Amino acid sequence: MYSILEEANIPYIFVPSKEDLGSIIRANRTCCLLMIRSHPEYKELFDEIVDKINKLEPAFSKTE
Repeated sequence: MYSILEEANIPYIFVPSKEDLGSIIRANRTCCLLMIRSHPEYKELFDEIVDKINKLEPAFSKTE
């Protein structure tokens, strides 16, 4: 999935636990993917988070 996100220039981040990701959206089950899009109500916060994601070091190495 991450290769598709990279090709589309969509920022992404891995989280340690699917349970934690599910609890963020108050779901009663685990989640393996959560996508958020920008919206005028929270654009400033969204942009701040995207900036922080882009500054993180990659957690894995790509191999050729």
